[in-house]
Amino acid sequence: LAVMLLDNAIESCDKKEKIVRFTTINKLTDKCFSVSDNGDGINESERFKIFEPFFTTKEKKQGLSLALLHQVVNKKGGRVKVRTSKLGGAKFTICFPVEGV
Repeated sequence: LAVMLLDNAIESCDKKEKIVRFTTINKLTDKCFSVSDNGDGINESERFKIFEPFFTTKEKKQGLSLALLHQVVNKKGGRVKVRTSKLGGAKFTICFPVEGV
């Protein structure tokens, strides 16, 4: 899952200097990681569409990776959040519940 997000983040950075940040977050009830980039970000109107199969804003792409990512995370009881990154692009955070809490 992390590799899929990292790949998308790198592709989204059209700038000369590509900045992609991977962060892990350990909470009492969740284990999370996030991927942030300095790309163009995701429009508010598209944030609800990006997890739909075959939706893409990129040329020569199929629009399946985020749909698959969302499906796998949900199936495992996790959740995906999409926000604007402090780097200027998108920030995806994936959290899974810690079992037994």
